[in-house]
Amino acid sequence: MRYVFRADASPIIGSGHVMRSSAIAEELIFRGEEVVFVGRITGLDWVNQRIINLGFSRIYDHTDQFSPNRDTDVLILDSYSCPLQDPFLGLDKWHFIVTIVDPVTPNYHSNLRLHFGLDSDWYTDKEIPILSGPKYIPIRKEIFSRISKVPKNTNVLNLIVISGGSDSLGLVSALALLLKASALNFKAYLFTNLILSEPLDQRFEIVKIGPELETLSKKADLVFTSAGTSAIEFIASGLPVGIICAVKNQEDNYEKLGKFGVAAQVGLKNSLGSWDFNKNKIEELISSTELRDSLTRQASGLFDPDGASRLVDEINAEVQKAYHSPDQLLSLTMNQDEDSI
Repeated sequence: MRYVFRADASPIIGSGHVMRSSAIAEELIFRGEEVVFVGRITGLDWVNQRIINLGFSRIYDHTDQFSPNRDTDVLILDSYSCPLQDPFLGLDKWHFIVTIVDPVTPNYHSNLRLHFGLDSDWYTDKEIPILSGPKYIPIRKEIFSRISKVPKNTNVLNLIVISGGSDSLGLVSALALLLKASALNFKAYLFTNLILSEPLDQRFEIVKIGPELETLSKKADLVFTSAGTSAIEFIASGLPVGIICAVKNQEDNYEKLGKFGVAAQVGLKNSLGSWDFNKNKIEELISSTELRDSLTRQASGLFDPDGASRLVDEINAEVQKAYHSPDQLLSLTMNQDEDSI
């Protein structure tokens, strides 16, 4: 089989589609499979470098540069913006189609769906099989390397504040202004590509989003981030996390991560476009070792380092099941008859 990943990333789209699907690609590449990436990555150099360095056999910017082989190709699609009627996504083009879904994903044609959430009680289409829950959440291999046994600096709390691939909505700067008004002692690393509107004091350091995140994550004591892919990765790495719901497609994560007690809900973007932060909860997270420890205890062991491997095993099992089904055998026989004419 050949596995073809279709996803895009940009400051507007964000990095989540590419980053979460790349964890599956990483496992397939590790197994020696032929894996192709098709998608546009613009304005996010660090995401582009991950795709370039991961080991794809081919990388294409546009769908018209790649022709699927329906006898061998498995499409793995992660998108909100690909048109439903895009010819590239047609069932007749692919041996098997896997879609990564959440409550705002369009109803793409697919043979199997993946939901990277803690549960899937929103899912109503029982005709198409779905893999969901913590044991099927693929986590990038380097995430678990963030877990450090080196004692942290107890004198100054190290904070990371980050929102998606570029902070296009200005969450980091808005939260920085709230933190600035606090008298608490901390060191905050602000990951943003935007220019902040007001000067900050010596407790703050602005860092460009990129590879430095891995280094600083290893010495972090607390993270504030939007309730997307990055929140799950930080929780999986053993860090206490305060989450903010920045856009509609994060509502499910925001609700479930808070409900399961593995992250603290600290704010959201309201219908008027401004931020509603829970100032008391934010300050409690910074000042209370007990609260931070309770979050990490609750999340301990929830996310499996073998999630991507288990997911790939299940995808392959479904592909083989479809290959040996009567409908699939009939389709293959018809194709062979046509080829012999």
